[in-house]
Amino acid sequence: MDRRFRWPLALVAVLTVTLHLAGPARAAEPTVQPAVDGILAAFATHPLVGLADRHDLANALAFYATLVRDPRFATEVGNVVAEFGASQHQAILDRYLAGKDVSYAEIAKVWRDTVAWSPTVLGVGYQTFFAQVRAVNLTLAPERRIRVLLTEPPIQWSRIRTKDEWQRIYDTREPHGADQIVRKILDQKKKALVIYGGAHFYPYPWPSIWPLPSGGTANLAEIVARTHPDAFYFVSVYGGHGKPECSTALEAEMKWPAGVLITPVRGTSLERTLLRPECTPPYEWLDPAIPAEESARLKKRLYEMDMGVAGDALLYLAPAAELVNTPVDPTTWMDEAYRKELERRIRVRGNRPLSFAELIPLAATPPRRWTP
Repeated sequence: MDRRFRWPLALVAVLTVTLHLAGPARAAEPTVQPAVDGILAAFATHPLVGLADRHDLANALAFYATLVRDPRFATEVGNVVAEFGASQHQAILDRYLAGKDVSYAEIAKVWRDTVAWSPTVLGVGYQTFFAQVRAVNLTLAPERRIRVLLTEPPIQWSRIRTKDEWQRIYDTREPHGADQIVRKILDQKKKALVIYGGAHFYPYPWPSIWPLPSGGTANLAEIVARTHPDAFYFVSVYGGHGKPECSTALEAEMKWPAGVLITPVRGTSLERTLLRPECTPPYEWLDPAIPAEESARLKKRLYEMDMGVAGDALLYLAPAAELVNTPVDPTTWMDEAYRKELERRIRVRGNRPLSFAELIPLAATPPRRWTP
């Protein structure tokens, strides 16, 4: 296990006691415990633990590797459901994770041919995660190996020529992913760590001016709940406030060590501490045409999701100032044929591809600071 997440027993004993947070009312108080222990404990009461991925956050990707490397994970859980892979290449990934010889060109299809990532899964941390699972599996008997299930709807990009063709597949993401989880995990009485972006877990008020996806606005977790209520335990990842001074004030007050899970959050005094009104982000990217009342509701919900209040637990990996992006895989842009294909896909989706000069800084080192 990564030493950053290994603590002396005495410290563990101290940190698992109740936190007493200041406040006029005696709300339920959260507890703090080592993150790996807390997440594994959640599987005792829920078959699915949804870990809300903050896309390209290197600290979170390092934690995923730490979690699957813990010997208890293979024994007590054994499955990961990943958003960051193309399901049409499941057989390739299965061979790779089983320790078979798989060329880079072949395994790269897993993260290069996704439906939704824009324009593809760029962060090397996601590739490294697959490598970490493979390394663990090489130490295990075949029947005990960790399985990574890819649940994005399959797409054959070579046949996609218009935005409508792409959109029809994109709109099936939620029901397709939910169906895979129900049939291949829950109906088979298995357990799984589900690593998806938080928007796939937490419901939010859909603005009236937004076009409805063909599958409706229900997200992956809501669809799963129709047949398997309470299957999910949701973990949000702390990414700091958009205003650095708010992050500094929060972290100084809480004094959390790195690598802890805080639970519960909702309905506790911590909820009020996390959602300081003066720290609410402006969410300037939202369409200004959204009616004011709807916009206010949506911003409130987004703030709750961003600060971890929407979930059952908050994963704190490091202070906001120490959070960084995973480096971008430079081979994506060094492969000229693939780069041109990415540009085509971006145009199909109705966007402008970045120029090569604009792409170079994305792969620069040292890692760029994480921005909420």
